[in-house]
Amino acid sequence: MGDSSLVVSLPKPWVEKAQLSKGKVVEVEELQTGELILRPKITKTKRLQVDITRCRHLDKSIIDHYINGAEIIRIVPSDRNIDPEIMDTIYNTIRNLSGLEITEASGKKVVIEYFGGTAMPLKKILGRFSLIVTNHLKSLKTAYKENNASELETIKRIQETDKLYYTLVRNLIAASSSVKASSDMQLKSKDPVYYTLFVENLRDMAKLSSNIDFHYTKNNEKIAYFFEKALECHRASIEAWRTKNREKALETLDEIEDAMKELYVTEREITNYGENPPIERQALTRVAKVKEIVVKPEEHTIKELISDVREIFEYIKRNISIVTLIILE
Repeated sequence: MGDSSLVVSLPKPWVEKAQLSKGKVVEVEELQTGELILRPKITKTKRLQVDITRCRHLDKSIIDHYINGAEIIRIVPSDRNIDPEIMDTIYNTIRNLSGLEITEASGKKVVIEYFGGTAMPLKKILGRFSLIVTNHLKSLKTAYKENNASELETIKRIQETDKLYYTLVRNLIAASSSVKASSDMQLKSKDPVYYTLFVENLRDMAKLSSNIDFHYTKNNEKIAYFFEKALECHRASIEAWRTKNREKALETLDEIEDAMKELYVTEREITNYGENPPIERQALTRVAKVKEIVVKPEEHTIKELISDVREIFEYIKRNISIVTLIILE
């Protein structure tokens, strides 16, 4: 060191967060007040660019590049021009991908660029995702409790679900490959893996619940009761995740097991004889053959609904297992 230099010690947590090591450069800025601002030297990084030359499965190609961190996606077909069909596919795909915009379009090329941030508030988006599932289950409970099919109209719109899902996956992939990205998202070493499973499970659960139709049966109150149970367990699993409460998670797991046993008993009670006596059910079948109409007995409808409810409980069980891993990490 010369006479004009001094050695300055830097806080270790800041050094690690900034990923500084021997030989790295830092910038020093002097303010008018005489204060010095110290920051890691910012190096411009190249934006990840990819070219798509084949239009077969174009939507899947765009999504794949998006979740893997592409910031510029150029669509330059080698065997055809950009036609309205291709543009429709591009528009319909990117509307579900947060931060993507078309910046150039011609008969030969379409350029899509990413204008989102590098680190999203991961846990806040997850909270929003879980709220969508909560609202789906609330709508199902209300629809079957009040015999009101209109309650299910809103949950058929799953565009926001897809948008949140792809945003989360993009950020989780970035976190799994970058210590800095993981640190910015306040994730531990194995968290990206667990959260990816958590997100995929929530997405599948959202899609299942949004595809359940309303059916009027004499047992709708019983179906509503189990949707309410599923709603309570889902809320409890999310609360266990938010509060890192392992005891709450295990307690909820026991509640799910009890609810599934109760569901099994109810299924046996309802479907042993069905909604209609056997003779009446046969008569309906004969009438159906004469009129060439397919009659679906209510017993079969009930079995399908109970199967859907059982699957929802299984999704919640998997989420709780993932939550316990996150807590233990």
